[in-house]
Amino acid sequence: MDQKTAWDSFKHTGSIKDYLIYSQLRQVDRDGQLKEDRDEDGCRGLGYHGKMRG
Repeated sequence: MDQKTAWDSFKHTGSIKDYLIYSQLRQVDRDGQLKEDRDEDGCRGLGYHGKMRG
């Protein structure tokens, strides 16, 4: 199930179970994006919270 389908299911049922499924999928998507933004050492690279890569 994808995030949109989970949200649509929650909108239709209004159940807490469906919302929890949606929120878990949303967190997985967010965690995946954070991992992609980091290098192999877990650093974010140049920027406010990162260090220079090299």
